[in-house]
Amino acid sequence: MVESAFRELLSENSITDITVEEAFPSKGKPAKKRVGGNASNTVWIVKIRLGEDKVFLLESARGGAREWASLDNLNKWLTSHGVPKYLVSISSPANPLQYDLELL
Repeated sequence: MVESAFRELLSENSITDITVEEAFPSKGKPAKKRVGGNASNTVWIVKIRLGEDKVFLLESARGGAREWASLDNLNKWLTSHGVPKYLVSISSPANPLQYDLELL
């Protein structure tokens, strides 16, 4: 879903909920995450739910998921679009693959 469609659905109050998820970058940036370490090159993506079973990713103009390197900047962006609350999903230590992966 592109930003213009997102804004339109927001104005129509058609969005059931918004989830911000931590993810690995899709391209252009190395993935790196360590348990207990400060080094983290993960990004934040936005998932939008319409109704019970339709979930869409917010997409960039060039295709693929739109990614934010900073949760603070994403919060400012969502707030500027009138989104007062959303769920944040941070990767869990229970998923060892995400915490041990290092591509440099």
